[in-house]
Amino acid sequence: MDRALVLRQVKDYFTGRVLDDIDEDLDEYTPLLDWGFINSLEIAQLVAFIHVTYGLDVPPEKMVPAVFQNLQTITQMIMEIPLPVVH
Repeated sequence: MDRALVLRQVKDYFTGRVLDDIDEDLDEYTPLLDWGFINSLEIAQLVAFIHVTYGLDVPPEKMVPAVFQNLQTITQMIMEIPLPVVH
């Protein structure tokens, strides 16, 4: 997967679904948790987005606040999940 593409897709997800198409100051280091842009419901919806978009299941050990701090940490988590093996 291309990191820049994943970052853009995650940003587009947040801009469209979480921030109601307002992204004036949203960059990859915007503190999503600290600024209240993301909560447990948003995390559940983001995990569903990751599954639908990339075919990845977020493992339980990745379901920690540090992973959802900003777009960069979310993108990094997506990049670290192994792609599913197709038989």
